[in-house]
Amino acid sequence: MKTTFLSLLALSAFATGTLSQSSSPPEESSTVCQNGICHVKTKNQIIVDHRAKIARIVASHSLTNVTRRGPYPKGFVKRAIAEVGITASQGKTLFSYHGEVQIGTPKQTFNVLFDSGSYQFWVQAAGIVGASSKGRKFDCSKSSTCKASTTAAPSIEYVDGTAVNGVFVQDDVTVAGLTVPGLKFEQATQQNAPPNNVTDLDGVMGMSFVTSAVWQQFWDQLTKRNMVDSQVFGYFIDETDSVGGITLGGVDANRFAGAIQWFPVVPIGKSGGGLVSSGSDVYAAWQAKMDGASVSGKSLNLGSSDINVVFDTGTSLAILPPTLASTLNTRLGLEMITNPGEEPSLFAMICPNGNQIPTNLPDISMSFGGHTFTITAQEYIFRLPANNGLIACVSGFAGQDISGGAAAPSNANLPNAIFGNVFLRRFYTAFDWKNKNIGLAYADRSKGLQPNLTVAQTGSGKATGSSGSSGNNAAGRSVSGGVGAVLVAVVAVVSGAVY
Repeated sequence: MKTTFLSLLALSAFATGTLSQSSSPPEESSTVCQNGICHVKTKNQIIVDHRAKIARIVASHSLTNVTRRGPYPKGFVKRAIAEVGITASQGKTLFSYHGEVQIGTPKQTFNVLFDSGSYQFWVQAAGIVGASSKGRKFDCSKSSTCKASTTAAPSIEYVDGTAVNGVFVQDDVTVAGLTVPGLKFEQATQQNAPPNNVTDLDGVMGMSFVTSAVWQQFWDQLTKRNMVDSQVFGYFIDETDSVGGITLGGVDANRFAGAIQWFPVVPIGKSGGGLVSSGSDVYAAWQAKMDGASVSGKSLNLGSSDINVVFDTGTSLAILPPTLASTLNTRLGLEMITNPGEEPSLFAMICPNGNQIPTNLPDISMSFGGHTFTITAQEYIFRLPANNGLIACVSGFAGQDISGGAAAPSNANLPNAIFGNVFLRRFYTAFDWKNKNIGLAYADRSKGLQPNLTVAQTGSGKATGSSGSSGNNAAGRSVSGGVGAVLVAVVAVVSGAVY
């Protein structure tokens, strides 16, 4: 398996787990439009139960006196998107969010992961070999607009051991009424995956920066063709932790309070024959430099190296360098429940007071671009059955060296942390493609809010609040599907029910 930077992030959120099938999925609601901007519902039946894997770790340990540490199932963190938590209200937290994509003529519909941690777009092909997925398969021969080829796509290798291989094809790809004609993507003909990685995932639609000339990316093509009102997409998860949304071409103003606080994306280096000190900036991930971190207002030592954090909609937990994860979780009063040196390292405690998340656990604050963002124990703790009938409160901050031992130039800004949905669910997250900014605002996670889709007021490429704008005038443009910005509602499965 590759250990390079790009291969690590290529699949930082691949769904694995056991199948949970809904017996009565909800009806798809009609499109709701506001001034030419439409909120389009999708419904999907997907799988996401990785909780059993973490539960086996927790159940094999005595959290009151850690003397026995059982085997740890490797690779569940990155690309192991899953149900890994519990909320006070309904007892479940689901960290896998998928929406519908249509391909071809007539349209074939697929459930895909909208992943800010990768840029490749692939779907399973009819006749795929070795796939552990039970999802739907794309058949190029049944689409009158599909252009088949025998050109092999570069292999995509994931850190959980999954590898996807296939060939490039071209066809019309539609998300919520926005169509890119003739998009080149991978039709996966072979998938090798670890045992028991059974999923209804049909594919992955990467939303990060394209670093290879042989790939085309849906969102990149939308912006190049001037098909959206602004080069911003937004992301949220509602209070049920089972439903969320992705806004293409703007933000959902009803989903956050106050201004979006913007901070710059950190390039991985410069162009010019490698990661060198000259040339133009090279962007390969939605990553930002962490300025500082604190627990209850007391600063944490971040170490001598910069902490470059990838904001990844396709990863469940928050991954920190092992030493920093240990420092943070020790400050929280949690103990490590995995073997020393084993990665990812997990930390937990027995939940007191009727198995509830302790109310005295401190807030954790992280700063980016001069802005401080705080999450509470209700976001960073999830609960799982432990030994002796007890319930473990498990930290969402795990430790792992995501460099994979790869050598990198000393002047490269490679990521060493990933913030997935355990962090992101607290916020409305906006990704500014044009200005290379990431924005966070405290989310209104209320269930069932009507959308208010607006052009994003974005930053200027420096750490800033909500000043300036990257929006384009939509007047006079030909917009496929008749809309300039849409919200794709993404849903997830919790214990066999679709919410």
